[in-house]
Amino acid sequence: MAKQPAHPLKNRWLEIAYLPSTWDVGNDWLYKLCETYPKHTDVGEVAAKIWLIGRAYSAAAERGTSGKGNGETYIRKLAASFVTRKADQYLKALPRKPACFSNNLDRVVKAHTCIESIFADKGLRRVSLTSKYLHFHRPDLFPIYDSRAAAAIAQVTPDHRFTEYELLSDHASSRYGKFCTRCAWLADEMKRQTNKTPTLRQLDSMLLEIHRDVIKG
Repeated sequence: MAKQPAHPLKNRWLEIAYLPSTWDVGNDWLYKLCETYPKHTDVGEVAAKIWLIGRAYSAAAERGTSGKGNGETYIRKLAASFVTRKADQYLKALPRKPACFSNNLDRVVKAHTCIESIFADKGLRRVSLTSKYLHFHRPDLFPIYDSRAAAAIAQVTPDHRFTEYELLSDHASSRYGKFCTRCAWLADEMKRQTNKTPTLRQLDSMLLEIHRDVIKG
């Protein structure tokens, strides 16, 4: 329960955050995919998004579902659940683009929890896949969560209870809720040190570099 970060932000990490990435072109196609097909009313469109985002980001939806049919069948059923459970209602509840992430933490975490409940499958909690899927629909509101980002952000931010950001929703204690409060603090710190407001993509780029530097060594 650290009140202060274990490591201060290095200038090199900050510089890398704002530089172009090798993966920008690939990511742009995924952003365009979700811009072209933003809704969840057609099973084919939803299946394509789940398949491509999951595979590109090492978070395949069919992972851990052996014995439940082949991957294509599983993704079709999952996509159908997005349609029947009216996933669009959760995205429509979010503020219009572009929105300020740190001013909408409760709404972000609530939407993530609701979409995660559609992705969930008999004990399989898909926090990472949900965050990645939502990020490409709303890159202004959903930071990318995975084990690397979680490990890295724990090194350069205070414990979520000391970030000065408080979630009021019932999901404040969720993994993604705690992660989001730390992301809000980190975005503020990046802006303080560089005088540039980072995007959540730039914040993610920095976390990956911190993971390579500090965690993997």
